[in-house]
Amino acid sequence: MTAAGNSQPFQGVAATYQPAFFQFSFQSTIYAVATHLDFSVAAGNGTLGTPTIPAKPGETIILWGTGFGPTTPAAPVGVEVPPTGS
Repeated sequence: MTAAGNSQPFQGVAATYQPAFFQFSFQSTIYAVATHLDFSVAAGNGTLGTPTIPAKPGETIILWGTGFGPTTPAAPVGVEVPPTGS
């Protein structure tokens, strides 16, 4: 429900695993979110409209995503999980 009203009912699909990478969108192009180990964005300089540093050959980078499998500890189904330390 929003200030504009309620939406029509719709069906959603729930599955045990639904992997997907988080994405950046810039000028109608979509990029997978990737960072260096210091969490700075790993992308060609200017690719996202802001200064960035491309990954170097052989460098370890982090790809950000969700739904790749079970967590430890297990997350309860249908319940928002608080951040660590909460």
